Amino acid sequence: MAGRPKHQLPRRHLAVVVLLTATLAVVAVAAFQLHQAVRSHRATVEAVLEDYARLTGREFARQLTPSLGYNGVQTILRRFNNVPWPHLPAPVTVADLRWDRLGSPTVDQALCFSLVRFDLESNTYWAAGFHKESLFADYLAELHDVHYDERQLNVVHFGRDGATFLAFRRIEPQRYEGFVADIGLLTYFFDFVVNSQRLLPVTRVAESLTNDQINLQVLAPHGVIYHHGRRDGRLAAETALDYGLSEMRVRITLSTDLAPALIIGGLPKSRLAAPAGLLLVAVALVALVLLQWRREQILLVRQSDSMASISHELRTPLAQIQMFTETLLLDRVRSVEERSRALEIIHQETRRMADLVENVIRFSSSLHGLSRPRFGAVDVQALMAEQVGYFGALAGDADRFVAALEPDLHIHADDRFVRRMLRNLIDNALKYGPADAPIELGAARSGANIHLWVEDRGEGVPERERKRIWQRFERMAHHRNAAVAGTGIGLWLVRELAVVQNAQVWVENGRHGGARFVASFAPARDREAP
Repeated sequence: MAGRPKHQLPRRHLAVVVLLTATLAVVAVAAFQLHQAVRSHRATVEAVLEDYARLTGREFARQLTPSLGYNGVQTILRRFNNVPWPHLPAPVTVADLRWDRLGSPTVDQALCFSLVRFDLESNTYWAAGFHKESLFADYLAELHDVHYDERQLNVVHFGRDGATFLAFRRIEPQRYEGFVADIGLLTYFFDFVVNSQRLLPVTRVAESLTNDQINLQVLAPHGVIYHHGRRDGRLAAETALDYGLSEMRVRITLSTDLAPALIIGGLPKSRLAAPAGLLLVAVALVALVLLQWRREQILLVRQSDSMASISHELRTPLAQIQMFTETLLLDRVRSVEERSRALEIIHQETRRMADLVENVIRFSSSLHGLSRPRFGAVDVQALMAEQVGYFGALAGDADRFVAALEPDLHIHADDRFVRRMLRNLIDNALKYGPADAPIELGAARSGANIHLWVEDRGEGVPERERKRIWQRFERMAHHRNAAVAGTGIGLWLVRELAVVQNAQVWVENGRHGGARFVASFAPARDREAP
């Protein structure tokens, strides 16, 4: 471990980390490419739908131009033929239109026409019909600014009022003639085209589509003058009309739910959720692997520290045993009392070393699943008394141990395991409690179970560390670098021995400010013998 800081990832794992990072990068690139492919496919489909919308608009314009021009505008303007200037033809009624080709709709008289002639040079007009005089004066003023294409036979111009339109033709450079009508009259021409002609291009997958499934709007300079079909959709295309109808535009809007009927395969759904989920799972797995490696590295460091502590704790009693054994062999004792004291110390250190070795053996057995309890009725009072005698002789002061036991308590457990648990808990209390401070051993019934506890007068265990101290090689943060000896496996072994006996252990505040370690066992069964 020398030359590498604590918690740093071992070099032998760097290759795996690189591979995991590369895997994560590949997953990210694949997810990005998949997302880009879906976006590209979706953009292509949307472009195709926009083309469909544009073709639909052109078809509407192609069908509307002859219908409105030949059956409507031209029919009225022919009335001016052979009528000398500035006289007006006979009044026009709705019956004069060629409704036979438009399905003979019912037309309100309010939608009828006003015939008019304009002389821009003298700024004069002659009109007859149903509209207000001010309306013709406005059109006379507007005609000075209207662009007239010589190639066009007639022009439709929308007035400033937003409710009427002027259809006219030029007969001389400064003379115009035509008629003024309500915009509502155009609705019948629009309806004729929509109801009599299929606007969507014919495809094998779109045979069932009708004009009602598209959103069609006709726009004039002052806004929408006609609407047909759905009122949704987001893929729109506008087409300008021609042949004198250039002030009108048709806007076709298609909804994306028409894609399956127009395009084989339809509009693809976004698959971003799947690659994004896979990417997150890959990130989480890599993070878990790195976290687990970090934990293993920390565990290795603590295990190394624990092995060093075990070695130190073994070295201390061995040094004591060797020293006093040499003293006895060389006959350097000055009295019988010194000889007895040396033998007593050898005995105590041997027992301490045996306890430590026993912990290590139990630790190894627990790791390999070899701890198999032999259940029976364990006499709690006798076991507690045994531990008081054992540690009283080891500590040289049996009066430090205070017993608070209910009489006649027997638990369902393995006496070997319970003995090892109590020894570890008492040894822990001796290490971390104040010197010469009392240590309480207790047992009492609590509900359906029997609680055994060891309580010291030390500093206690903070709430935030009460779960962590039961893990192997764990010690409280401020004890890791302290002079207090410890291997980090004593409390872990207590918990493991409790688990195999179906018991529970925990730590809580003691009555005198220290820590109370509690083990809860089931009571002995009726027919179990101690």
